[in-house]
Amino acid sequence: MTSTAEDNTMTRHLRCLLALIVFATLVALTCEPQNSTASAREPNWASPIITPPRHRQMVENTPVHLRPNRPLHFYGNTIRRMHYRGEVLPRPRDAVNGTAAILGRRGSLDDYGG
Repeated sequence: MTSTAEDNTMTRHLRCLLALIVFATLVALTCEPQNSTASAREPNWASPIITPPRHRQMVENTPVHLRPNRPLHFYGNTIRRMHYRGEVLPRPRDAVNGTAAILGRRGSLDDYGG
């Protein structure tokens, strides 16, 4: 009988530990460091995945770290994250902004002065 009680206690402790790990992971993923000076200069997101012909020359003449972030442009977006934030992995808000850009709810290359 004590074995069953010990098993139940152990199961409860493991569940609590698992819940704590999940909670800590979610907090770590959603909290972002406050580095306002870097993110203030960071380029915005532009919606076109493929550069329209009228903007192609402007984009090609602009250094990679000065171009706007664009959905599915993993190399350029990573270069810009390293340049402005000093980190390689995207933050949760990058996924939100990239998705919004795909849906056309973010700036276009017309808004970008190069």
